[in-house]
Amino acid sequence: MVARNKIEGPMPASLFSIQSLGTVDVSFNRMTGVIPQTVGDASYLNSLNVENNSMSGRLTKNIGKASNIGYLNLGSNQFVSEIPMELFNLQQLTI
Repeated sequence: MVARNKIEGPMPASLFSIQSLGTVDVSFNRMTGVIPQTVGDASYLNSLNVENNSMSGRLTKNIGKASNIGYLNLGSNQFVSEIPMELFNLQQLTI
């Protein structure tokens, strides 16, 4: 977790190639850009929090491939797309 650390710039796509990655919390930073398409490669990812950044652009449909996500917070950003239908395939999603 690297929340509240004044981190700037885009989220690195390589982050989601970490095999045992379970939680990504980059909330309350200065992240920009989009959530990388590689998020779908993170098979153990159970929590993704990008709340309160300056992220923008379209939400990737590949979030729906991260089948273990139970917590997803995209709030307080500047995303411009509709919610991808693939998010509704996340059977573990509770929050």
